[in-house]
Formats: sequence, C-alpha cells, structure tokens
Amino acid sequence: MRSIRSSPAPACATFADVGPEHPAHAAVEAGAATNYWSGCADDRFCPSDGLSRAAAASILARIVAPRPVSPDGRFTDVPNAHSAADAITSLDAAGLVSGCGGGKFCPDRLVTRAELAALLARASGTANVTPRGLYDDLPPRHWAAGAVEALASTGGLGTCAPSRFCPDTAITRGQAAIAFARIFGLSPVEPCR
Repeated sequence: MRSIRSSPAPACATFADVGPEHPAHAAVEAGAATNYWSGCADDRFCPSDGLSRAAAASILARIVAPRPVSPDGRFTDVPNAHSAADAITSLDAAGLVSGCGGGKFCPDRLVTRAELAALLARASGTANVTPRGLYDDLPPRHWAAGAVEALASTGGLGTCAPSRFCPDTAITRGQAAIAFARIFGLSPVEPCR
C-alpha cells in the first residue's frame, strides 16, 4: 500500500462550496492536494452529492495504487473507454471491488454507507470484527456489520445520528472524503491563512 504524504497549505479553499467552516474542509483539501480526488464541476466539490461506484473506485485506485491491469470487459456496463475502467479493472483484479450482479458493475449507482465501510475495510486491511451491535440500525447479522464496527475505532464513517449508522443511505462526497482521509491517514492541511 502506498504511504500517504502530507498536504501543503491551501490558498484558503480549493473549492468554493467547501470553505474552512465546512466539516469536510480539511479532508477535502488533503485529498485535493494529493490528487486523490477532484471537484464535480467548475470550482465546486459538491460535498452533499452522492458518490458513485465509479468515483469511489477511481479514488481508491489512486490511494492504494493496485497493480495496473488493462480493462478486460468483465463488466458489461464498464466499456474500456469508461473513465474509471482502469481503476475498476485493477481493483477487481486485486479483490477489492466486485460487481453488482449479472456481469455488471453499476458504475453510476450511488455507494451506501455500508458499502463504503466494507470497501474501506478491505482496502485498508482492517479485519472485520465480531459485531456487538454498536448501532441501533445495524444488527450484528447485517452483511457489513463486522466491517462497520471494525472501522468504528478509527472514526470510520462516523454516525448519521446518535446510535445510528444509516447503512442503506447513500454516502455523500463530503462524508466519503472524511472517511477516506481517516482510514488512509491523509494528513490534514495547514489552516488557511
């Protein structure tokens, strides 16, 4: 796995919609400074928008840098010309991502909080734990409970409300930036001057 480097001080805010007062500011700036993620359009990050499976794969591939593999057409909905085809194929070959069924990857589908937790646990090498029922809405028998609870000690994805994880809710780009930064140790940027 690639080591994470420190991020330089931003001019003040790389994105107009994620200023210093935004809860995701430090994480967004750290990822932007290391080119792990970019904005959504113009000078915006769109922190409240959902994160697609293709975008999550692209970010993860930049961070963990799996062995490059040429697109192989395994997923019928990810043509070789797709912007995330290289990332998806390399992560699939590394066993970090899988399809959504029927030979598809569903690149445009939004990632849920449970799906991102499972992905980040696998990619960071965090071993699942035996679930203890830390969250009222995530029973120990839930398919992602072991990953979610394993990441809880790192701050993981945080909660959506007191004692709740909201596993089936789509993760926002801002929440995902915070989770990637926490799990992979992206150094916070220096405060704006």
